[in-house]
Amino acid sequence: MNSFAILCLDNNPISMEQLHHELRPFTSKFDVHTLDCLEDAKEALLHCEEQGQQIALVIASHHDNFNGAEFLTQLDQDPITKSARRILVSCGQDIQAILTAVNEGRLDHCLTKPLQDGLVKKTVQKELTTYIIENDSENLLSFSLVLDQQRLLRSHIEKKMRNYREGFISDHHKLSDEALAEQVISALRLFFEGNDEENACRRYSPDHLLTKEGEENRFLWFITKGEVALYKKDDIGMQREVVRYSKGNIVGGMSFVSGERSFSTAITLKPTEVIKLDRDVFAQVMHSNTDLLPLFTNLLLRHFNRRLQRSITNKLALQKTLESLENAQLQLIEREKMAMLGQLVAGVAHELNNPVAAILRGTETLVQNIDVILSSPEHQTTMENVRGDELLARGKALLEAAREAKPVSTAAERERVKQLMTQVKDRRISKKMVKLNLDSDERLIRLAQKDPEQALEILANSEHYHQVGATLRSIGVCAQRIADMVKSLKGYARPDDETFHYVDIHEGIEDTLVIFENSSSATNWRNPTLRYLKYTASLSHFNKCGLT
Repeated sequence: MNSFAILCLDNNPISMEQLHHELRPFTSKFDVHTLDCLEDAKEALLHCEEQGQQIALVIASHHDNFNGAEFLTQLDQDPITKSARRILVSCGQDIQAILTAVNEGRLDHCLTKPLQDGLVKKTVQKELTTYIIENDSENLLSFSLVLDQQRLLRSHIEKKMRNYREGFISDHHKLSDEALAEQVISALRLFFEGNDEENACRRYSPDHLLTKEGEENRFLWFITKGEVALYKKDDIGMQREVVRYSKGNIVGGMSFVSGERSFSTAITLKPTEVIKLDRDVFAQVMHSNTDLLPLFTNLLLRHFNRRLQRSITNKLALQKTLESLENAQLQLIEREKMAMLGQLVAGVAHELNNPVAAILRGTETLVQNIDVILSSPEHQTTMENVRGDELLARGKALLEAAREAKPVSTAAERERVKQLMTQVKDRRISKKMVKLNLDSDERLIRLAQKDPEQALEILANSEHYHQVGATLRSIGVCAQRIADMVKSLKGYARPDDETFHYVDIHEGIEDTLVIFENSSSATNWRNPTLRYLKYTASLSHFNKCGLT
């Protein structure tokens, strides 16, 4: 009696004979039970269970008065038949229900009558192969003569490889580094004992060079006794020790495996014994002893893991140091910002004080001149040849002209005074006429030639209007100065208008000199911050033109 059985259910003798014929090649490994009713099939299942025989495959027909589909779908409720493969042979009736059972996994395969020659054999071989792979993986090759040999062989190899990989890790991970290294040393010494033609087992004196940084390395050194130090050059070319290796450690492993140049320089520190392997000898050792390969590979992996751990630890420490330095730098920057902010606030307060003071002084001057103008009505003038309404019109014109006038250099004023003195001999009258921009007034020139005193009186009266206009202009300049300074401060936070404008550089410089004519003391100009603020403020009128 075989360990596995096949059940065939069909009440049609012709169909049963065909099934029995196609199942004959499997009888060497499987007992075949042919049954013609469902009651006998249930008894056969109980008999197999009593005999300890496992049901590997059940084939049932489905037609009128023989519900083989229902019998097959109920097999998954019994533990003895739950894992059995199920094939339904149908006459084409209730095909939708049958397909649903196949899709739900309650049936493994469905054949439709009339059956082609060899189809049952091919299907049974496929299903039995699947069953044996799932339920008897230890004896796969014993079924290779009757089942799918390629599938069985492939499954057998995969199982062996899986077991090897599992053992490759699990058999050695519990060993300590020392115990693992001792096993590798013993295996290597056993291999080279009496057969060390390559002189692999060597003894070195102190200061012997094993690897050199940046050079090609073709060897792997396994330390069996002594101590080796690894050195690495820093940015300035100085060699610094990075790690020390003793018994059980590997030198040159990374460059030996990857083929890259040596990462560090290895030098013995004391009398040291090593096993030196090149790639050819290493391959011979590993091929000669299959037990040594997992041992050595585990040791090599541990060596790389320790190296990686040291690298990560050093990187974390370096990162922590960099974070500390960044925090210290941020604190210094914040302190410097606060210090600069204090200087900036002091400088801005001082610079705002200048135009505000100028506005206050201009306001006082404006009030005084307006009082003079209002208390001396022009219609009461006693000057001959000059009407009051004419003086009033002249005063208004002077006021407007002074408000719109552009500063004139002192050299230009002196030249104009010099030219006017050729007609008006009085220097005081000439200077006032030039200052009030009346040096082209022919009527006033004739009056100055004829009656200088009356001309001086008219100029003195007109000077009040001019001062009012000039003061209004100065107040406007100072107010614009404050607005420009606020706008510049806003520029630190966000850009504002970045378009170019045409300006008069001469006008900007002259306006700045007017604003600072009484406030630019030597002490203030010694302060670099205030000096820079004064300089930038002086260029506020032509900053946008791109000349700076």
